[in-house]
Amino acid sequence: MIRMSGLSVGYGRSMVIKDLELTVPDGSRLGIIGPNGCGKTTLLHAVCGILPYSGSIKIDGGEIKALKRRELSKRVALLSQSVNIPYSYTVYDTIKMGRFVYGGKDGEGIIDDLISRLGLGGILHRPITALSGGQLQRVLLARAFAQEPKLLLLDEPTNHLDIISQMELCDMLDDWLGQDSSRSVIGVIHELGLLPRFFKDAVLLDGGRIVLSNSSADIIKSSELNRAFGSGDRNIAEFLRDSFKLMM
Repeated sequence: MIRMSGLSVGYGRSMVIKDLELTVPDGSRLGIIGPNGCGKTTLLHAVCGILPYSGSIKIDGGEIKALKRRELSKRVALLSQSVNIPYSYTVYDTIKMGRFVYGGKDGEGIIDDLISRLGLGGILHRPITALSGGQLQRVLLARAFAQEPKLLLLDEPTNHLDIISQMELCDMLDDWLGQDSSRSVIGVIHELGLLPRFFKDAVLLDGGRIVLSNSSADIIKSSELNRAFGSGDRNIAEFLRDSFKLMM
């Protein structure tokens, strides 16, 4: 279980997340949505220990900022939208990085299992700088899975992916979650039409605070969503529904 209490996160004296309260039970699949600048990525960065915070973030009762980096990395993994690739590591070496938190030991052939599950066998020796967006996302997801985290954080996981890669990513998340009911995913997503497929539940952030928490399907239909995004007389749910009808 992840429990956030009185959580405030910011940059210097400017607070982006403000006194936030959120509990995420084991087995959750929670989406975070909201307008630009509302604190979505900031929240993820606090949970994975990148940003300092005031208040409390606990995973299984342990305060995140009190955990050593290696211990935190065994519990929480982040798949970020922006990836800095300074060197041309091979696909295999990149996946293997996920085992550094275990001293590089590949317990029970985890790496080979991930390579098979994610269909990466044919590109193992290719440099990651030569991969397509969908291939790179699969490799980075394999690296995150290799950490054996209990909580996976996704920051705009579908960004720059074509529709087939989006479908594959969703299937891989389904498979990973299905292997262990205690695993959870928290993710930021901008494509609201994909929200119900990727995440069962969601929270709507606005101004660094949670203004709505509900099932993904209900949040998309909520008038609060229109207000948070400043859509005026335009109804977001109707727009998404009409867009889907045009494709049928």
